[in-house]
Amino acid sequence: AQHLDITVPTATVTVDSLGSMQVETEAGILLPLCSIGETGILIEGTVEFDLDFENPRVRILEARATVPGDLPIPAGTALTVRDAELSSTGFSGSIAVDFPLRYNDLSKSFEYVAEPGQPPPQPPTIFGFSGGLRHVGFQFEQNRLTGTDITGAIVIPYFGAPAEVQFGIVAGGEFTITLTGGSDEGIPL
Repeated sequence: AQHLDITVPTATVTVDSLGSMQVETEAGILLPLCSIGETGILIEGTVEFDLDFENPRVRILEARATVPGDLPIPAGTALTVRDAELSSTGFSGSIAVDFPLRYNDLSKSFEYVAEPGQPPPQPPTIFGFSGGLRHVGFQFEQNRLTGTDITGAIVIPYFGAPAEVQFGIVAGGEFTITLTGGSDEGIPL
C-alpha cells in the first residue's frame, strides 16, 4: 500500500486566532505495524502531535522499530523509543535496543540467537575477543546525550568464565569499560 489509514477514535483539533493548531487525543494516536517506505524497517507505537505554529512537536509515548535482516545484527532486533519528544529544541527521550546474546558452552564463545527461519548472524566480537552487546540504551535531553546504559559479555583469555561488562560514555566523551563479574563468586582465573 502507498499510504496508511490511522483511525483516531476521539480527537480535538484546536486552531487559535494566530493560526496555531493543536491536535489532542485521549490516549495518543496508535500507529499500527507498518513499513517506512521501502527500507524494510517496521514501526509501531503511540504518538501525539502538537502542531503549535511557534513550537510544533511530536511526542513519542512509546514506539518500536524492527530492523531488516540485511544489517550485521540479528534479524528482528527491535529499537525502542520511550517518552520522547521531537521539537524545535531538539530530541529528548530514551532509545534502547536489546540483543539476543548467549554463551555457547560447547564452543566457549558468544553468539547472537537467530530468529526462526533466519540464517545465524556473524559471531560477535568485542576488541577481537568473543563477546557482544546485550543492551544499548541512550538518554537524550535537547539533543545532548545525558545518560547511557550499555551492557554485554566477553570471553577474556585466561579467565575461567565469560565476564559481564558495562560500557559507559562520561562527560567529555571519555569511554569506560567495567567488568561486572561472571557470577556471584566473581570471575575464576
